[in-house]
Amino acid sequence: MDDFSIVPLDDIHADEHLKYEEKPVVILDKKTKTLHNKDVVTKSKENGGVGVSCLDAANLALLAKWWWRLRVGCDDLWCSCVKAIHNIMLIDGKPLAKKSLKGVWLDISNLDKDFREKGIELNTLFRRVIGKGDKTHFWKDVWRGDLKLKDIFPNLYAMETVKDCLISDRVGVGVGMEKHFFWEWSRQTRRGHEMRKLSDFTDMLNNFQFHFYNDRWTWSADSKGDFSIRSLKLLMESHVTDVATSFKWVGWIPLKINCFVRRMIKK
Repeated sequence: MDDFSIVPLDDIHADEHLKYEEKPVVILDKKTKTLHNKDVVTKSKENGGVGVSCLDAANLALLAKWWWRLRVGCDDLWCSCVKAIHNIMLIDGKPLAKKSLKGVWLDISNLDKDFREKGIELNTLFRRVIGKGDKTHFWKDVWRGDLKLKDIFPNLYAMETVKDCLISDRVGVGVGMEKHFFWEWSRQTRRGHEMRKLSDFTDMLNNFQFHFYNDRWTWSADSKGDFSIRSLKLLMESHVTDVATSFKWVGWIPLKINCFVRRMIKK
């Protein structure tokens, strides 16, 4: 019994301490005197588990919802107050809190570390959809490819007078989706290398498809694009290793029969 930790099934809802266990965790069913893998017990029925709620996964998913709310509600009064009081900045949509100010918002800003331990890059699940560029920084946000424009064209960024400008401040879309550019350089561009870079820059922007709706965020873990606790918990379950089961719960069959068949398959 030294190779794993045993937790009674009655206490599985109070499993906040389990994430600190170094040994594998098994669940003891006192009625049947049998042991079950914790990951199987807490896995949803859709994925072949028993469907017992796991507080660790639920807590992480609830905290991750604040990453979503800070993105979609960035213009709301409550969001401005939270960012001002707790000194929170949004870098590429990710909340960053000042490390010297301890508290729950610092834990929320460091949430990606907990998900990375589960094999999930939380920040990549939030995807920016560019409309007319009214909520996205032109130089400092990632919206064209995988890099920021200030990193792709550092010389042009050095000439920019307003570093925090939005896309809509620099690019306008007219009738027929014709694009107009409103540059504010600190000096005139020199002939030769700088002119070629500016030409490549405008060609890249001309090839980008803008729209007439506002910029928005989507959640890639759900087909509807809206964040949900359930979709994130299912995603965490899909990254659990060494939990193999071929059982599928059938909704129109009574629960007792489902449990009986599952136990029979396991044996």
